Amino acid sequence: MNMIKIKKITSSADTVNTASYVNGAKFTGGVVAATTATFDYTSAAGAVKDLVFTVDGADTAEKLLNAQRCADYFGLTLQQVAGTGALHKGVFDLGNQAAITAAAGLTFTGATTEPLVSVVLTVD
Repeated sequence: MNMIKIKKITSSADTVNTASYVNGAKFTGGVVAATTATFDYTSAAGAVKDLVFTVDGADTAEKLLNAQRCADYFGLTLQQVAGTGALHKGVFDLGNQAAITAAAGLTFTGATTEPLVSVVLTVD
């Protein structure tokens, strides 16, 4: 089992000492919308739950691009953690707000605020 550590981010800030762990192999699919990238996973209790990345940007196009970038980043993470011939063993730390913003290449043109608004994992 290859676990992913997901730190809770709300209101464009890290939530201190709040993280969840989920088996990367339990993710079943994802979808990108206007300001979100949402991935479904099966919880330990067998229920379908979500991991939602919410983003911002200067305009509609930049917001959608940031959502797609989060999906690409997390999709690559899943491939490395839980894909065939997984490259990473053990616990993969998805990172804090700054780390995810940098790794995913998120942008917020002309703003001084973070483009990553939240990362929330629903749990049982």
